Amino acid sequence: MKVKLSILLFLFLWSFNANAQKDTIYINKLLKEASKVTIKNAEKGDSIYNEIIAISTKNKYHKGEYLAFRGLAFINYNSSKYKKAVHYFEKALEKETSIKDRNHVGQTYFKLGTANLFLGDPIKTTKAYLKTISLFEETKDTANLIKVYDNFGVLYGNMNNYKKAEEYKIKTINLAKKIKDTFLIVSGSLNLGTIYAQTERLDKAYEQYMIVKSLSKTLNNDRINHHLYKNMARYYSEKGMMDKCLENALIAYAYLKDSKSKPEKAYFQAFLGTIYQELKMYNKAEKHLLSSLNISEEIESESLQLNSLNPLAEISASKKEYKKAYNYARKYYTLNEKTRSENNTKIVTDLDTKYQTEKKDKELLQQKIQLQKKETQYNYMTGFAIFLLIGAILTWFLFQQRQKRKNQEIITLKREHQIKTLETLIEGEEKERYRIAKELHDGVNGDLSAIKFKLSSLLEMNNKVIKEALIMIDDSCKQVRAISHNLVPPSLEKFNLLEATQEYCHNMDEVHTIKINFQHIGETIAISKKTQVNIYRIIQELITNSIKHAKAKEINVQMSCHDKTLQITVEDNGVGYDQNDAKQNGIGLSNIESRINYLNANLDVLSNEKGTSTTIEIDINKIDDN
Repeated sequence: MKVKLSILLFLFLWSFNANAQKDTIYINKLLKEASKVTIKNAEKGDSIYNEIIAISTKNKYHKGEYLAFRGLAFINYNSSKYKKAVHYFEKALEKETSIKDRNHVGQTYFKLGTANLFLGDPIKTTKAYLKTISLFEETKDTANLIKVYDNFGVLYGNMNNYKKAEEYKIKTINLAKKIKDTFLIVSGSLNLGTIYAQTERLDKAYEQYMIVKSLSKTLNNDRINHHLYKNMARYYSEKGMMDKCLENALIAYAYLKDSKSKPEKAYFQAFLGTIYQELKMYNKAEKHLLSSLNISEEIESESLQLNSLNPLAEISASKKEYKKAYNYARKYYTLNEKTRSENNTKIVTDLDTKYQTEKKDKELLQQKIQLQKKETQYNYMTGFAIFLLIGAILTWFLFQQRQKRKNQEIITLKREHQIKTLETLIEGEEKERYRIAKELHDGVNGDLSAIKFKLSSLLEMNNKVIKEALIMIDDSCKQVRAISHNLVPPSLEKFNLLEATQEYCHNMDEVHTIKINFQHIGETIAISKKTQVNIYRIIQELITNSIKHAKAKEINVQMSCHDKTLQITVEDNGVGYDQNDAKQNGIGLSNIESRINYLNANLDVLSNEKGTSTTIEIDINKIDDN
């Protein structure tokens, strides 16, 4: 019997869970449908969300309840029905513990605070925004945190607490600059400008508006343009330039026409009405003020009603409609006492201060706990570290001595290997140069001479073509001889480096249109033939590069010898080159670097559009000629 009861209980629970799971799937399906439908048909969306709430409540599916109440809140928020929106946001947040996404919950609190801001309830707004800040700081959502700070500044501005408003606006702009968000920078700067205007710092206000004007071109946003020209109108109003004020206000009005924001329309209609009132255009003023009052009453915003009630009372009094004027004035003072009382300001400021204090206390407590943990860990580790340190020091001394010897051996071997490699490459290059020069001199030059001799025997015929051929052969012989001498310069074999370089510069100067100068300063240093060849090849390569690529008009070569230090400088007044461009660092420069390394020399290159200067400094004592 007991077994049967257990089976029945199991089947019942399984059936219940299966049905609950089906309902959850159905709820999630309805949520997706409601989200899509609401965009086009708010009433149908409302109906679906209510169905979701009924099923979710029955199944105790709190996440479904949260999302459905939140959906209803947004339907009413977007329709400017802020009291209903607040009601549904609060119902949703009763189920917030079911939502793991804290950023999502933060968005809900933010919209709740903004709805209360439009309704003119500063205390509820503050409580919601402080909760929002806490959640966005937790999720590190800087962009949304900036929006909360921005709205907090608006709240304090509405309460005439301009010091706190300015503090939040500056915080907004600094954070927006940190994440490089142009829209949020513009929004913060606009509101900061408003605070400066309200506190009669008109020049500073104008500064902020000009910042906005320059940045807003990249945004092309009607809402930003509306607020910019509205604030400019307020600026000109404070300056007493009412024509410019109206001009800017009408531009702002044009940008607002397509807006769906009823609070913005209510606020601006009242603002435009007061401008017409100042210009004594009372009929237009009354029309806009009444429009503002109607919208404010429709969305049940008491703070926005205040903007139009007092001006309407003044206009009615001027028209001798005293009963109307009295009713407007009485309603104004009643609402003003309610929404902008000193008590409200004190509560909001106290809430903000309390939050900031608690936040600092939490941070200090967290720091204290961390310090205690670190101190405990430090005490444990110190003893162990001292023990290890003594052993490590002894080991280190032994290892260091051994390592020094090994490192010195490795460096010596590497250096010897590099020198041998470079020496082999350079010797191979010189041998190849000698072979090519010999081939040119003995082979090609001999053939050209033979051809010339045979052609000379035909000169008796006085053939003009043969004369031209002989001239060409003479030129070819000169070029072959020049190439041969460049490859293996006889001056370097017969004389020293100084004389060979001087002769080379002189020959190149005669052959090319570029002016090539040579200058020697100081004494003559005795160095081996191998070293002289390497230095000569470097100078030869640098002059060739300048002739081929620099487009220079003059090349200066200077050789300076002093205290066993040889300094060679090759300069041209050409176009220069990019030292970081891999394409320009060809074989010639690679050859120079190889020879520089072989000579243990220092290379310094300066190249720009005015020319190139290459300086090579060689310490004769560091040259390894072995």
